[in-house]
Amino acid sequence: GTHLSPTGYRKRSARMADLFTITAAQGTQRSADVALPSASGPAGSFVALPAERVVDSRTDGSGRRTDGATLRVDFGDSVPDDATAVALYLGAAGVTAPGFFSAGPCGAPPSGSTLNFTTGPAVGAPTIVALGTDDDVCVFSRGDAQIVIDLQGAFVNSDGLGFTPLAQPERLVDTRAVSDRTSVLEVSVPAGSTAVALNLTAVRTSDTGFLSAAPCGESAGVANVNYRAGVNAAAFAIVNVSDEDTVCVTRSTATDVIVDITGTFASGDGLRFVPVAPTRVLDTRSSVGGFGPIHGSGQTAQTRVAPSNAEAVTGTLTIVRPFAGSFLSANACTGNEATSSVNAPPFGTVANSITTAVTSTGRLCFTALTAGHTIFDTTGWWVAS
Repeated sequence: GTHLSPTGYRKRSARMADLFTITAAQGTQRSADVALPSASGPAGSFVALPAERVVDSRTDGSGRRTDGATLRVDFGDSVPDDATAVALYLGAAGVTAPGFFSAGPCGAPPSGSTLNFTTGPAVGAPTIVALGTDDDVCVFSRGDAQIVIDLQGAFVNSDGLGFTPLAQPERLVDTRAVSDRTSVLEVSVPAGSTAVALNLTAVRTSDTGFLSAAPCGESAGVANVNYRAGVNAAAFAIVNVSDEDTVCVTRSTATDVIVDITGTFASGDGLRFVPVAPTRVLDTRSSVGGFGPIHGSGQTAQTRVAPSNAEAVTGTLTIVRPFAGSFLSANACTGNEATSSVNAPPFGTVANSITTAVTSTGRLCFTALTAGHTIFDTTGWWVAS
């Protein structure tokens, strides 16, 4: 009665291999940094736009996205004439074949992923995307799903908001420490900000739901984070601030919430965004960006993500098939991993947009809680005006 079946022995061997990998596997610096792309347009300031759903294949007749298909999105009069990039939220629903969406300027070949999806409840991810020569964005599909695209802001070659990154991300709120699961959470942000760059995370979720962030007293109109029961979920958002220097996060179902801040937006001085075609600068699976062949538990990987004149970067950070529930923490190599940037369940693949400070040489550090793989696609960087 002590021997396993053949299937049991195979399962035991696989589990032992997983535990050994979690405990002992570490990556190394193996090759050089990736060449950075050229700017696809002039540096721009941020302008918030009224939340607008520009695509919903469930209702607008555009059709569900099938494997290998490309959807062209023309924003028409919804963005200013001098817009060089747009802030979007991509959603996937009714998934029949797992895969991903990749958003970028039309005319450039798709590179990287913006949103990864599997069967189950709807999921979403934010992104900042350069516009193509015809002021359009193209979304490439791998898999089969309905697609939803919300327009949330634009970057213009005129007056707008400049960005001031924090030297390192800071945690503003973690309701796990105060046992607060009320439907609306009020968060104080740095005084004098017109908007803030936040990473919102739903943790210890008990049901499917969503988070919405907006100036206190106003309705967001759109979801910022979609989550499902038992799975932590995070998403980046640029959120306008109330006159009382607060932001309110609304929970559709009971969950704990973490709010991290990476920078502030205000009129006048500040950094301007330089859009580029999405470019993969780190992929530990194949040592792209110099680090591989795995991202070990507790290990920090670093690579160049922006030029030396940049003070911050925007891009898509993807955690790929960690051997246990995990998160990645990204910062300007400060050694502080007190915040999280993207979360994933065991053997899941999840992407999130980040906007954060970089080192004086344009480098970013990524620390993994659990062994797995890490991908970063640069979509632009921030420079002094």
